[in-house]
Amino acid sequence: MGNKIELIVKYSTEAWDKVYAQESRASLLDGNKKLLKFEGAKTVKIAKFSANGLSDYRRANNVVGGHFKGDGHDAAGVSTYGYGYQTADMALTWETFTMECDRAAQYRIDLMDNEETDALAVGTCTTEVSRTIMIPEVDAYCFSKLAGFAIGDGIVSEAIVAANPGAGERQPVDALNNALQFFDEHEVPAEDQIIFASPKFLKMLRSTNELYKRLDQSEYKKNVSFLIEEYEGRPVVMVAPNRFRTDILLGDYGYTFGSNSHNINFMVVAKSAVYHVVKYNKVRVFAPDVVQDYDGYKVNARIYHDVFVPDNKRVAVYVSLDSGAAAAGLAVSPTLTAKSIAGGSTNGTIINDINIIPSTGAVVAGLWYKLGTSLTASVGGTTFSSTGYTALEVGKEIAASSNTQAEVVAVDAGGRVIAASVITLVKKSA
Repeated sequence: MGNKIELIVKYSTEAWDKVYAQESRASLLDGNKKLLKFEGAKTVKIAKFSANGLSDYRRANNVVGGHFKGDGHDAAGVSTYGYGYQTADMALTWETFTMECDRAAQYRIDLMDNEETDALAVGTCTTEVSRTIMIPEVDAYCFSKLAGFAIGDGIVSEAIVAANPGAGERQPVDALNNALQFFDEHEVPAEDQIIFASPKFLKMLRSTNELYKRLDQSEYKKNVSFLIEEYEGRPVVMVAPNRFRTDILLGDYGYTFGSNSHNINFMVVAKSAVYHVVKYNKVRVFAPDVVQDYDGYKVNARIYHDVFVPDNKRVAVYVSLDSGAAAAGLAVSPTLTAKSIAGGSTNGTIINDINIIPSTGAVVAGLWYKLGTSLTASVGGTTFSSTGYTALEVGKEIAASSNTQAEVVAVDAGGRVIAASVITLVKKSA
């Protein structure tokens, strides 16, 4: 068992690092931040430099007495400070941030389940959890928070798209050029900029008839390795919609978005202005011989990270938002499974053994059911109406009559569908 678990640990750690580097868009903003230090467990300090401007160099024959006289100027307004270099002040101060995003999950895998999959269950868990759960959340959090910095400082352009433009229309090009002009005016280095774009906006760029000379493909090999496009020499990186919205809400079992969330068209970021800090990022596997409360493996996954932009660098984050608030919805499709067993009476059925993986920031506040013969499961994230539904008491017999199906719905405290499933009823024969 010892050798096997060592191989699993080695595999999971290597796979985690590899998957994160390949799949995470926010990892482009990781890097060696020399002007950053930790103070305590949660406090991050980022150095900021400031200094007075230049003064005239004072030649000896332009001053009175050669050193200093009066309040620094004579009656004619000529400086009476000492000749040569004039003293100026500089300061290296520290802006303090608090890390807030400490996310984790523990996955349990029964010993027999792992053995029956030829020991693939544990190894697959370590890679798929990171690829499908943690990495999308890290990206979504980072882009949402970066957009919040830009919105808070007014560096935001409301959306430029209501629909895809026709051939030759310049709307998306002009919007992107406005962002680059803003950066030029604020002296943000062009070679330091990355353009993150939604699939919708990127399609609009590709649809214009003038970009064939300006939109090229290259392979980006700095922190990640995947084919991307460039615009005016700046890398263009596509970000999936569920990772590219404002107003993220982190909760149990995943993340969702608030009612005032906006889809992001594109975001232009200077890498040197952004501090994506990953303090702890680890997967640990515990074998059955050390797990005491059940017979199987435990896989602990945890990432402690945050993203910061010092206030004197907020001009280096520019975001374009889609018009109107996006519908609040679930970031990841939820799942609900349920089973039915025969009841004690004719045509009676009992719904039990319900398993819910909400993948959202909400907690299940109620269960409902509806009987029928041709039902469709409600969509996660939509507002729930109890009309036609009955509150479900798990394990209590239901008179199914001629109905053959039941839709089981889990609802959060805000009245939204967390998860839903249609199941086939099992009824007692007459």
